[in-house]
Amino acid sequence: MDEIIEILETLLKEDLNRASQAERLIQGRPEGRLDVTMAGKVTRYYWVSGKQRRYLGKSQRALIKSLAEKKYYRRILVKIQTEIETIRSFLDRFDPRSQIEAYEKMPEACKHLLTPLVLPDDAFLEQWLAESKKLLETDNITFQKTNDFRTLNGEYVRSKSEMILANTFRHYSIIYLYECPLHLNRETTIYPDFRLLNKRTRKTYYWEHFGMLDDPEYLESALLKIHRYMQAGIYPFDQLIITWETSKSPLKMSDVELFINRYLL
Repeated sequence: MDEIIEILETLLKEDLNRASQAERLIQGRPEGRLDVTMAGKVTRYYWVSGKQRRYLGKSQRALIKSLAEKKYYRRILVKIQTEIETIRSFLDRFDPRSQIEAYEKMPEACKHLLTPLVLPDDAFLEQWLAESKKLLETDNITFQKTNDFRTLNGEYVRSKSEMILANTFRHYSIIYLYECPLHLNRETTIYPDFRLLNKRTRKTYYWEHFGMLDDPEYLESALLKIHRYMQAGIYPFDQLIITWETSKSPLKMSDVELFINRYLL
């Protein structure tokens, strides 16, 4: 629900800018309006003001153009202003938590009798974790510890960069699971480096860190993995977050924090 608000707030800002632009473009235009008639393939332009109406010939092309632009800018300004009023009205009335509160405000004596259609935050988080851990428990492949890269949460990961990422998620209180299986279809299961939850929007994200992009074979494998995500409708920098590094260009924490703020907080 919060995503809807963010989209509408962005659209509102764009509309306000367009409205200001249209108003500026209308200023200073010639008085009157443009009237256009068609007779077969012949188009005639007229300047109209009140009861006055005057034919505009080819020599007055600049005036015709200016009046046409004025007509368009006025028309689009009305549409923009209507959209602004609609968005503002919706934002004033819309409460993204109202459906959650319908359950939360029920008497305690009734809650245990109900199955809420929209789960409260704590129950949703509990369900998300249970579903994720079930995927881990039912999977036949488990990561075997081969190094000392252990996160602050106590799990072993494959690289120093993944350890840094996991510890950063913990610092921001972001819920994550390491290499939780993701079934793209009946035949294909992949293992995202991290499965994460944005607790505010309740959206699940996948985070892949590609740490050896200067290795041609590794790069080819990374591109294939991204392609598999896309075939399943999970797109880079939408639901799939990607970080990368090479031997000469290490993981940039500025990128990590940018992505965390953009997608996960």
